[in-house]
Amino acid sequence: MFATTSTSFEPASNRFATPLPRALRASAETLDWRDFCAGHAVSGSIRLGTWSAVAAHDDLVDFRATLAVGDRICAVDATAVGPLGAATAMLHSLGVAIEIIGLHQQSVCGDTVTFVECDIDGRRAWGMGIAADPALAGVGAMIAAANRLR
Repeated sequence: MFATTSTSFEPASNRFATPLPRALRASAETLDWRDFCAGHAVSGSIRLGTWSAVAAHDDLVDFRATLAVGDRICAVDATAVGPLGAATAMLHSLGVAIEIIGLHQQSVCGDTVTFVECDIDGRRAWGMGIAADPALAGVGAMIAAANRLR
């Protein structure tokens, strides 16, 4: 008796309940989940260590993080309305001039998947973050986009 293996292809798009942003649809249709994640949830020289948030005044939140940029490990903080604004300010303070252009977020298998389109010096890329906490999924997506653009 011969063992059989499945060679059927399942596109990454099958994981999402709603359509992805237009710029991501083609790769989601032509790549499997593993390859799609490898292309969009990119690790690199910018890495997130710790992340915390504490309510501040006037509907603001004090965010603190440990970020690594290359060999440097930095404790950074920012006061902002939300985690993406804080992450943007933190990255700017470390010399990564990043701007958010687009955002897409949805639930997949109990986790939050966030896609953030970012711009650095006129170049754009989408990053992807997956986490149980929507804030961490967004910050992860920003860092992935920054790593794709560096």
